Amino acid sequence: MNRIRTALIILVLLLFIIFLLQNTGTIRVKFLFAEADVPSVILILVTTLGGFAAGYFIASASQRKRRKQQAQPKPNKSRQQPEAAPPAEPAEET
Repeated sequence: MNRIRTALIILVLLLFIIFLLQNTGTIRVKFLFAEADVPSVILILVTTLGGFAAGYFIASASQRKRRKQQAQPKPNKSRQQPEAAPPAEPAEET
């Protein structure tokens, strides 16, 4: 299983490198009030790394939340007694 995973990672990296090498032109990028001519390789790398970073932070946050929930003991509902409702206040007479 480990060899298959390593082979898939290498294959994806090779395909990504081929994609980068085939897209070396310049692209005009506009963002808000700024405008620049940027090599498409840089743009692809920045967006890819941004996507990996966002995925990493979202995954680590959800893992922390899951671990925190698992660390808290779950109350046993069968042993808990329902709370009594507070007594109703008498209606005021006018």
